[in-house]
Formats: sequence, structure tokens, C-alpha cells
Amino acid sequence: MKWTFVHNVLGSAAGVLSMQSMLFAIGLGSSAVPLSATLSWVIKDGVGQLGGVIYASVLGSRFDKETKSLKLWSSVWLQSAIWLEMLTPMFPGLFVFVASFANIVKNISYLAMSATKASINKSLCLQDNLGDITAKNGSQATAAGLVGTILGIGASAIVGANVGNLALLFVPISAVSVWANYKSVKLVELKTLNLERTSLILEKSLFIDNGLLKLNNSCLKTSDAAKHESFLVKKKPTLKFANNSIRLLVCPKTNILLDISTNNALESTKNCTVLYNSFFSKNKKYYFTVTGTLPHKSTNSNFFQKWISKKSSSQNPTISVSLWFDTKSTESDKLEGIYNTFALCKLLEYEKFLQDGTMHNNPDRNASTSLKSMTEHSFMFTKASFPEFKKQLEDNGWNTKSIQFDNKKNEINVLVN
Repeated sequence: MKWTFVHNVLGSAAGVLSMQSMLFAIGLGSSAVPLSATLSWVIKDGVGQLGGVIYASVLGSRFDKETKSLKLWSSVWLQSAIWLEMLTPMFPGLFVFVASFANIVKNISYLAMSATKASINKSLCLQDNLGDITAKNGSQATAAGLVGTILGIGASAIVGANVGNLALLFVPISAVSVWANYKSVKLVELKTLNLERTSLILEKSLFIDNGLLKLNNSCLKTSDAAKHESFLVKKKPTLKFANNSIRLLVCPKTNILLDISTNNALESTKNCTVLYNSFFSKNKKYYFTVTGTLPHKSTNSNFFQKWISKKSSSQNPTISVSLWFDTKSTESDKLEGIYNTFALCKLLEYEKFLQDGTMHNNPDRNASTSLKSMTEHSFMFTKASFPEFKKQLEDNGWNTKSIQFDNKKNEINVLVN
């Protein structure tokens, strides 16, 4: 919480400096017409609020899935907007345009901060005391804002009306504010399961022992996940294995695999048939397919020699495991689905390791494992071990009722005759 306080203090101080610059830009203290200045101020505020509304409607659920990333970047956006406001005295004729754009960015950052703050406050609750946490967080923000305003007024009085001096003072304040926000976000232990945190958990929990899937006795703690979680850039809903030669795609668009855009009707029909036959039909909760190819040294014809994905090439061979959820899937079903497919990817990765390594030439080694047997293995392993895995998550404080790696727009419904 101390880093949040520092971030809020310096943010308020920077705001005071930008306010002074904008007042100079609209002609405060000169012969400018008061009505014109007032209208300019109202216009830039109105445009900024409209931008915030549009932004909120576009992002939607991303505030829950990418809480840390959006919280961090909201600080960067805010400081960028304040920087633009600092420059308005240099372009007084463009005040409405520059200030309106800056205000749009400010409203977006404020909205992102408030939306992500809700998820963060919820993660801090230990005994269903969200109201208490929210009140204390608000009190701290108010106190930080007051301190920052006082510091900003003092700094503004020292540097005076010189825009260059204001800008020089703003740069270190802005940089430290963003850094403090990063430190604050880094320490937050979110308990919801987005794709990043789920992959960290599964990587620790699942391993291969002599060709067989095993579940670790311990589960990654929320504090450990916070230390290793990456949130600086937005990531695609894809997990990579074996140096990116195996990928797990979570809720991709089906037209990517169906290749609807192809001009070859026969090839498109073939791909559709292969995709339809690839659905693992032992359950109706989630579905996955495996497409692509990997280099194989053996002359035996098996899965790794089949070419299904049109976009794969011999220079960059890739296997893609694609996972979809049914429209009626529960949160537990979705967690089980990614557990199953992650286990399958571990088997595929192990198979590739055997084929690329010296063990391939071992005469005692059995022939390459088929896709069917690996799929069966991962499925049976999931049915046997998933309840224990889920219990480990809940015992370590993870919220298994909040799944944030799905995409409801790409959920499917397979009709079986």
C-alpha cells in the first residue's frame, strides 16, 4: 500500500503543474475573454468524458482478465495526458484540440484505475470485508491527493510561470509515479485464474515421469505467482511449449482452423471434415483439436507426419492444440478443460524431446506414441487427478469460481446426432 500512496501523491502533484500550464494556455491573467475560456474548458471536459464511455464499452471483461496490466498502463496513460496538458501554453491556438485529446486519455486512465481497483480490493479481502478495504483505500487516496496537491502548489510557486521549468520538474515526478505504481501492482496477489496465472500453476503442478503424467503434491501459492507473473504487455491467449513448436490456443476463432477464406472448396471441405472428426467426444463440456506437424526421424506413418494446418511449414513446424468451451460449460468445466489440454501439450513436448534427443536411437525404446494414445492418457489422467488438483488450488487460496481465460464470444455448441 505504501507504493500506492507514493503513486497517488506524485500523481496529484503532477496534476497541479499541468493545471497551471493550462490556465496560462487559456489566457488567465491576460485580456482573454472569460466566456471563451469557460467554453473551451467545458468542451475539453465533455469530449474527455465521451472518450471514457466509449473506452469502457470496448474493453468490458478485460478489466478482470488483465487487471495488473491495465492498472499499470493506466498510470502511463495518465502521465502522458498530463504531459500533453503541460505543453498547451506552447500551442494556445490548438488548446481545445490538444486539451480535449489529453482529457480523453485522462478519463480512460481514471476509468481503468477505478475498474481495476475493484478487482485488487477484492483480492485483499480475507474475511469478506470488501467495504472496509474500499473505505481504507479511499481514505489513503484522499490523503495522498491532499499531500500531492500541497507539494504541487509549493513546486508551482517556486518555478513560476516558466513552462520549461514546469516541464523539467514534471519529468522526474512523472517517472517516479509510474515506477511506484509498478511496484504496487507487482506486489498484488490476485486470486482469480487468468491465462497467465493458470499457466504458472499448471507448469508447477504437472510433470512427466518416465512417459507418464504426474501431479505434484504442492500447488503454486498466490504470493509465488505474483512474483513471476508478467503483465507489462498484453499477451495472446496462447501458451507455448518446446520452443514454440507446440502451442495451446484457448478459445481461438474457429474460422482460423476451418480456413473459410480459402479459394479451394475441396481443401476447405477436407479441413472441415478433419476438424469435425478431431473433436474429442468423450465429454460435452469442452472440446479440443490437434493440428499441425513436427519433424520425425522414423519412417513409420503416424500423427507427426500428417499435414493438417495449411499455415505450417517445414522451416517452422508447429503443432497447435486448440481448446473451446461449450456454451453450457461451468467454471469447473473450463478449468478441467485447460488442465486436460495442458497435460496433452506436456505429453507432446515430451514426445518431441524423445525424438530430438539421443533417446530416439535407443533400441529399447518403444515406437513413437500415437496421438490417440496420448489423448487417451491425458483424458484418463485428468479424470483421475483433476479433483485433487482443484482441491490444491482452493487450499492455497485460489478462486476456482472466477475463470478469466475464457472467451464467451468463441464458445461453441456441438450437435451430436
